[in-house]
Amino acid sequence: MARTAWNWGEFMGSFPPRSTPLTVMIGCFIGCMFNPVVLIFFTLGLFFAPIQAETGWSMTQLSLVIPAETAAVALMSPVIGALLDRHGPRRVVIPSTILVGLAMGLFHLVQSIAGLYLLFVLLGLFCSGMNMMSFAKVISAWFDGNRGLMLGIAASGTGIGTLLVSPLTQWMIENWGWRSAYAGLGAILLFVSLPAQFLLLRDRPAGTGRQESAAHAAEPAISFAQMARSRSFLLILASFFLQAGAVNTAGAYLAPVIQENGAPIDFAVLCVSVFGAALFGSRLLTGFLLDRVFAPLLCAGVFSAAALSLAILAAGGRTDLALVAAALLGVAAGTEGDALGYLISRYFPHRQFGRVYSLVFTGYMISISIYPVMTGVLKDLRGSYQIPLIVMAATFVASAALILCLGRYDRAAETPASGHG
Repeated sequence: MARTAWNWGEFMGSFPPRSTPLTVMIGCFIGCMFNPVVLIFFTLGLFFAPIQAETGWSMTQLSLVIPAETAAVALMSPVIGALLDRHGPRRVVIPSTILVGLAMGLFHLVQSIAGLYLLFVLLGLFCSGMNMMSFAKVISAWFDGNRGLMLGIAASGTGIGTLLVSPLTQWMIENWGWRSAYAGLGAILLFVSLPAQFLLLRDRPAGTGRQESAAHAAEPAISFAQMARSRSFLLILASFFLQAGAVNTAGAYLAPVIQENGAPIDFAVLCVSVFGAALFGSRLLTGFLLDRVFAPLLCAGVFSAAALSLAILAAGGRTDLALVAAALLGVAAGTEGDALGYLISRYFPHRQFGRVYSLVFTGYMISISIYPVMTGVLKDLRGSYQIPLIVMAATFVASAALILCLGRYDRAAETPASGHG
């Protein structure tokens, strides 16, 4: 009896055999719920104080873990983009999830600031495959007409994750210590997110491979030089570069900023939860609106509101306004996550999605590398977060102005991938 050769690549690409749009959406939702932004970035503000208390490292030193991780993500993003276009998201997301989950158990081995930087570099390299880029490519392949809404529903997992993970992380830090808290976050990846990706995630609907190949053959090929010179690419890159560092740094530093204004840690955690709730709600609302409102106009309005939120935080004072600021900031964080994938899918051909997204995302991560260092240095020099908050508010305004300069969607990029939605 002849034996059939085992092909791991075919198994990874074809399992599960009977995926539906609903099951794929659930897989993407859970993946976004426990993505690196939620587990690593938005929890950083909760870890700073206990790490400082144990080690005595300054805020400037601790702030450098962010560019250490984000520079690694920026370095890996073009590679991940090419892998996504060539092998599909499933074969990228699952190994990435395993590596990050295991790496988050290594904080018990960190004994020096250099060791901390090295571990965050490893986390950045490993987590690149489980960012929104991977899930946005899945959604773009499964849905067309309601693509914005589907992106919003999947990405709303980030808001739910932030809402749940922030208080859970604080509880783990208080009861287990910060090193074990990181291990606990890694366990969430391995025992919750990983099974969901393995059982539910599929790159594209069954039987669409040949249709996609024919559709892609009709799409215009875009060279790197042509893309880099295109007005749409440069405007999206510049706008998201300016706002990415601002929204992510403000989110990561939200708890210490609120505490600096005189609020207790419990209220600061509440503000982070409000931020997460607003992020969740805006993911859904933004996804709905993207299919009905011109995306650049929507982004400009939200980025302007984010500038107002940072101005409120810079002014300090009333706690009720701090809650409003946290909500506005959460709306911005939710909108930019949906909008980036949507804009790329509407201005560039689908077969180039991974490559284009990865290049913009590289700029996005470089921005996130710069802003936290600036924030930490200015905090140490001036003894306050006020100046960096004002700077970030100004960059939000500039980002809004740039995104408004985008023209009409590229009709050549609207090739349906699957027919769902």
